[in-house]
Amino acid sequence: MSTNFNSSQARVTKAEVKSFSGRTYSIAAMIGGFEISHSLDQVGYRGHLKVLDSVGFLENFTMRGEETLDLEILGTDFQTKISFAAQIYKIDSVQMASTGDKLTYKLHFVSRISYEAAKKKVIMPFQEESAAYAAEQIFRRFFSELDTPTSLVGPLPYRVSAYGMKDDPQRNFYIQETEGKLKAIIPNLTPSEAMFFLTQRSYSTDSQSCSFRFFENYDGFHYVTDEFLIKRAIEDELLAQTERRRPKYLVDLIYIPNASLEPVDAEVQTRLIESISNDMRVDTSSDLMSGGYANKAIEIDLIRRDVIEKNFYYKDFLNYTNMNGQAVKLSEDVHTSEFIEETFNDNNAKRFMIFRDFGQSGDNPSTIRADQYYSEIISNKMFYKHHLGTTSVSVGVKGRLDIQAGKVVRITVSEFNIKKDKTYNQQLSGNYLVESVAHQLDDNTLRTRIKLIKYNWSQ
Repeated sequence: MSTNFNSSQARVTKAEVKSFSGRTYSIAAMIGGFEISHSLDQVGYRGHLKVLDSVGFLENFTMRGEETLDLEILGTDFQTKISFAAQIYKIDSVQMASTGDKLTYKLHFVSRISYEAAKKKVIMPFQEESAAYAAEQIFRRFFSELDTPTSLVGPLPYRVSAYGMKDDPQRNFYIQETEGKLKAIIPNLTPSEAMFFLTQRSYSTDSQSCSFRFFENYDGFHYVTDEFLIKRAIEDELLAQTERRRPKYLVDLIYIPNASLEPVDAEVQTRLIESISNDMRVDTSSDLMSGGYANKAIEIDLIRRDVIEKNFYYKDFLNYTNMNGQAVKLSEDVHTSEFIEETFNDNNAKRFMIFRDFGQSGDNPSTIRADQYYSEIISNKMFYKHHLGTTSVSVGVKGRLDIQAGKVVRITVSEFNIKKDKTYNQQLSGNYLVESVAHQLDDNTLRTRIKLIKYNWSQ
């Protein structure tokens, strides 16, 4: 007789709470569930533990929302072990059992480094320095001191360096080089806000999308572009094939309705997508209004007392990277090239205004600020961000702790209408960037929910 194979298992192997005064207590045996999430658009992972307290820990330990938490979780499928140096900041949902002898409640936590950084404010001037240099200095001062770049992660594409963090030696800070000289004052922002401030002003000729992000996952902090995340996953997959190991940054998933649940098919079940939703297939009205196909910069040149209009059309700026690490082609777009040519033009281009008090080609660099590339940054961000979100899916899988924001997931989706020459869905299958992920353990079952985004319909 066959039995269902359950690959959705994880256990908390360590949960040590430490008070502000230094007292410690292990609550691993009291944890009945958890939820942990992180995102490309979110600095610091966050989550909560569901605690079943029958020893009076909440009252006797006097929990105040000022404790640290050292947490370790082990996933049984691939023996994935993740560790958190966290800070407890909130306790809620306190309820007494009907028997009156136990409490249930939630302990909410965030990354300890992000928490400590959030208590500070940044007021720093930068004169003729790159945005990457400014980001590195802010990270060193407000997040963690850094060691010299490590070679343990191997060679990294797009001029990215990995620095060891002295406050969290198991993780790294990944930072990508930028072009252009920045002249700016960080105006009393939190360190996270300051890093976002810099991502909006970062320019790279290597990464035409200018899609710089600042986020944290289990591996560390990242100040990088999407091109780096995609290229790293592809290169590591090739290396993994020669080294006969599982790729670190690329995960294979499949969607097969009515798949086998036999124990002999355990490997398939670890890759199986249980639910998939493509919430938006196409929205031409959004395409018109977003600036994703046509946008216009109106530059007010304060130095020369001049007004310059710059028109940008997506079809002329295809210097982006698709989900396979290759150059984008117009044929991969949701719309046909004829429709793009006829529909998106100067009449409906999204407009934005730049006040220019910096130089341009031919200026004397000693008398004026270097070119800040603001028009190019904004225009490219509009193009890239819009097309990156053209295909987005939400998927649910059995617990996969190895899936993180910033990794690449390759999914194979069966064709909804089977044809002889086609066995998988051309639009939904392919490589995706993990935008956000949430791991939830409830009733001893681990589930993972993932938001995936893909550039156009590229495979």
